[in-house]
Formats: sequence, C-alpha cells, structure tokens
Amino acid sequence: MVRLRLLAAAHLIAGLIAGLVVLSGLEGGAAMAQEPAYFSDPKSAVAEAAKLLRAEAWAELARYYDLSGTTVPPDTLTSGSFFVRDKPPAVGHPAGFDRYKQPFAPGFSYMTHTSAGDDEVKVTVDIEIDQGGGMIQRGMDTFYLRRSVHGYQLLPNSPDRPADPVPTPPAIVK
Repeated sequence: MVRLRLLAAAHLIAGLIAGLVVLSGLEGGAAMAQEPAYFSDPKSAVAEAAKLLRAEAWAELARYYDLSGTTVPPDTLTSGSFFVRDKPPAVGHPAGFDRYKQPFAPGFSYMTHTSAGDDEVKVTVDIEIDQGGGMIQRGMDTFYLRRSVHGYQLLPNSPDRPADPVPTPPAIVK
C-alpha cells in the first residue's frame, strides 16, 4: 500500500515536472514569436509579405512591422484587422484588391524603391491585369520600409503615416 502511494506520488511529480517543461517551452515559443523579424532587402520584402498575406499569417507578418512612433495597436496586426477589411467597399475592385488595407494586395510585384530619408525606403509595387483583347491594365501602390543594421521592417500606412497616392496609369494596349 505504501509502495503504491509512493509510486503514485512519483508519477504525479513526474507529470508536474513534464507540465512545467511544456509550459516553459510554450512561454519561450510565445516570446520568440513576438521577436522582430527583418527582410534582407526591399525586393524580398515584397515577395515575403505577399506570401504571408496570401497565407493570412498575421502574427508572422506583424513581426516584420516597426510600430515605434505610431498609435497602431499591435493586437490589430496579430488579429488581421490591420491588413484586411471585414466588409467589401460599396464599389469594389473585381479582383478583390481592395480587401487588403496594408501593406499592399498580394499579386502585386516589386517594381522599384527609392530612399526616403536617412533610414526609410519607399517601395513601389505594380500589377498588370490582362483585360482581354490586347488591353493590359496596370496598377501601382507604395509602402515604406525602415532600414536598420538588422535589415528592413514595414512601416504602417496609418493616420500617423498616410500612403502616398500613386496614380494608376490608363489601360495599355499591347
């Protein structure tokens, strides 16, 4: 009887220790998921951000944002509400590009980038849509990155930092 109690106590203690190891691993994983991430260059930022947008990997995409000096609540990034609209606008784009608020709609590709101050880079992305009959519609958008010794991070377009309006050129006939 005493031996059974000791054995049960040993199993209980082993289970508690295993639970503590698992919990500490989860805490470390959660902390790791919140560490900032950086792109190596503006072109790879476009490709990687588009991949994360398509996958709706909001928490991962949030790690690539520098929110310092903004009033953007971090939980809006991890929830996805920062990136996509919950309701379509009254007049929407047929391809659904207007579903995405930040940083750009997936499907856009890297076009160019220019320096926008000591530590900021303005990135221009574009897309070509074949409308049939030789008509190609081209759209462009911009967003900003902050450059640091670690790499590049996205900056939000928000009331604190509005996006530059980029005119969409008329349809091109090829």
